[in-house]
Amino acid sequence: MADHQRRPFGFFGGKKMRKTTILGSVALLALTGCTTDESPVTTAVPTPRHLDATRIETPLDSFLPSKHDALILHQAEARLINQCLNDLGYTKNPMPEPESIQQQDRHSEFIVFPVSQAQQRGYNSPAPATPKGSTWDDRASTTQQELIEGKLRRYKGKDVPEGGCSRVAADRISEGTKIPEQITGGGVVLDRREQASPTGLSEAHVEVLRLEAIFKASKDTKISRMTADWSSCMSEKGHQYTSPQEAANDDRWAGDEVTHLEKRTAVADMECKQQVNYLGVMVSVQSTYEREIMKQRENELAGLRSNTKAWTRNAAQVMSQAK
Repeated sequence: MADHQRRPFGFFGGKKMRKTTILGSVALLALTGCTTDESPVTTAVPTPRHLDATRIETPLDSFLPSKHDALILHQAEARLINQCLNDLGYTKNPMPEPESIQQQDRHSEFIVFPVSQAQQRGYNSPAPATPKGSTWDDRASTTQQELIEGKLRRYKGKDVPEGGCSRVAADRISEGTKIPEQITGGGVVLDRREQASPTGLSEAHVEVLRLEAIFKASKDTKISRMTADWSSCMSEKGHQYTSPQEAANDDRWAGDEVTHLEKRTAVADMECKQQVNYLGVMVSVQSTYEREIMKQRENELAGLRSNTKAWTRNAAQVMSQAK
């Protein structure tokens, strides 16, 4: 892949599985390349009895913050942003300090989910737990957002810090560490946003490095053979697709309505993945390439781990202080 996709980093995610994401777009591009027989020797292929992306772990996950550390980072960020807003004289709708962190789907690249979800939602992510309009983001006024993002220069006679309150929080949490200006992997170049929160930097860094493993794994003959078996299974069920990415990104699923055909296709997709041990093969091959990348970029990852520990210590100090 000659061209690089350049994006600012700090935040990842998307509400719908079918929507194009950094992982999805690059993985899809990777599948158009040639396969190779010169692949590393993989470990024994597991046979998962589930299709739950939140239960999947691969080697690069070890460089992500623990659930406990992620909670502290998010709590400290909220507290620092609220303190900054209060200092500027904005006291409405304070950002809530989370009491827990939901289990994260770190492996959307595998496009797996329970059959029961496919029956209800097709290729859509689960419905949000909170009704639309009830979250803090929904309630935040334009003024509050602009103070956080630094789009306002002055408020109530006071200078707004450069980069806004999010930059104030990011600077405090990342104090004493050096954040890379650029991260590359899998044909993507991520440029740092100055106000990018450390709560998302570890995830951004790991996901970009993971792209390299996804790109290499997609060319592995083990994956191409398994994908061919999956395609044959889908054909027997009346669906003509050459890859799971093609099925998930079918243009017919582009609207908000979840049709009966989309649900039927998604159910067949998950059943065929179970039949060919799709998840076991994918996790095994991708893990092999992730370990390879960990060796190649050992110093970079050591720096990330050191930074994450320092950010967590800084966040803990913030939380130890009285409000």
